Amino acid sequence: MIGVICFLVLCVGAWTQHAPPQPQDEIDLYGNFGKAWDKFRKIYTDLISSFVTPQTPEEVVSNYTGYVPPSPRQLADIPLYAPLFADTPDQVDWRASGYVTPVKNQAQCGACWAFSATGGLEGQLSKKTGRLISLSEQNLMDCAGPRYGSNGCNGGQMAGAFQYVRDNGGVDTEARYPYRQSTDFQCRFSGIRDNPRVAVRGHIRVPPRDERALLDAVGRVGPISIGINASPQSFIFYKNGVYNEPNCDPRGLNHAVLIVGFGQERGVPYWLIKNSMRLEEPHQRPAN
Repeated sequence: MIGVICFLVLCVGAWTQHAPPQPQDEIDLYGNFGKAWDKFRKIYTDLISSFVTPQTPEEVVSNYTGYVPPSPRQLADIPLYAPLFADTPDQVDWRASGYVTPVKNQAQCGACWAFSATGGLEGQLSKKTGRLISLSEQNLMDCAGPRYGSNGCNGGQMAGAFQYVRDNGGVDTEARYPYRQSTDFQCRFSGIRDNPRVAVRGHIRVPPRDERALLDAVGRVGPISIGINASPQSFIFYKNGVYNEPNCDPRGLNHAVLIVGFGQERGVPYWLIKNSMRLEEPHQRPAN
């Protein structure tokens, strides 16, 4: 089966280095964030001492996030994953198995859902065939329209993307259908004869907030598409290491990423996340 969907509250991010003068509220937040991490065994890499993000948290949410959680009615139509809870490995990194393409850049477009979906498909394609091929986010953005819960740069659903690929009989490669950071909703799919066979037979979901079931799914199935809350202000201050945001609201899922593994660092468990969000200087985004 190609494609697994789950919904879990995690907070991960990326940081771009800029150092203009710091507003006091950001200085205070940095201090509070550092103190919290001191209590969390200080196993992260320290944030840079002079920082102001190139965009405000509100701008980041507006420009980069685009995950639209399925409605309860839509969720009811997606079967639940049945974990085995046996022989789950202590550590998994699907990059080492060749299931994960290099990190991509969605730029200032809320197409995170498409990047998460292709990541899940790429992992299963590699698992089934031994071929790691970068698949087309633009194909999903242009062709999986409102019928599949997609609105291009303005958001979409991994569940709808998987269903589109199933109904369509395949998806283009990134090489044939490159990313444009916008969409005119004109589908240019080249046909399944010219593409690797990505036969999606269905997709399932991991119960929300069930990390034990999610651990089982990642360990057994492969990379998993998930939704996270990217709204906390600390999200854009994170640099690297094991990151936890205690005030992350489970009701605020708005960004799609890909879990590609898990493990522990100094006894603290973590999820290994592939994130297509790369913060940039604000500039005019292409229409839609």
